[in-house]
Amino acid sequence: MYKHFANKDDLFFTVAQQLSNDLYQTIAPQVQADMKTPKQALVTLGVALIQAFETAGNKMDFLFFNPSITAVYQPGASPKDFPLLALTKDVIAKIAQAYPAIEPETLFIKVWAFLQGYAMLVRHNVVAIDENLMIQTINDMIGVEAK
Repeated sequence: MYKHFANKDDLFFTVAQQLSNDLYQTIAPQVQADMKTPKQALVTLGVALIQAFETAGNKMDFLFFNPSITAVYQPGASPKDFPLLALTKDVIAKIAQAYPAIEPETLFIKVWAFLQGYAMLVRHNVVAIDENLMIQTINDMIGVEAK
C-alpha cells in the first residue's frame, strides 16, 4: 500500500477526494439545474447531502470529518481537488453576489455547520428531512424574509 501512498494521511486524502468526486457526480446535475436561483440550488445541495448522510453515513462521516483533509476547509484554501466542496462554495458565492451584505466565508461556515448538524439528526432518526425547514434556515442565514 505504501508503494502508492506516502503515508496513511495521503491514503485518506486520496480516498476522500474520490468520495467527493463520486458524490459530486451524483449531486451536481441537480444543483446546477437550480443555479438560476442560488438559494434553491443550496436547498437542493443540502437535501442531497443530508440524504447521503442518511443512506451512506460512514462514507459521509469520513468525507466531512476526516482529519487528513481539514486544510481544504480553511478560508482561502483551494477546493479544486474536492469538487463537492467547490460546488458548495460556488453556490454560496452566487448567493453572496445576490446579497452583497453577506460575507461568503461566514455564510459557508453557517451552512456547513447547519448541514452537518441537521444531517446527524436525520441520520440518527431524530428528525426527518424537511425541505421547508431548509428553506427557512437558509433565509434566516441570509437575513431575508421567506419568499
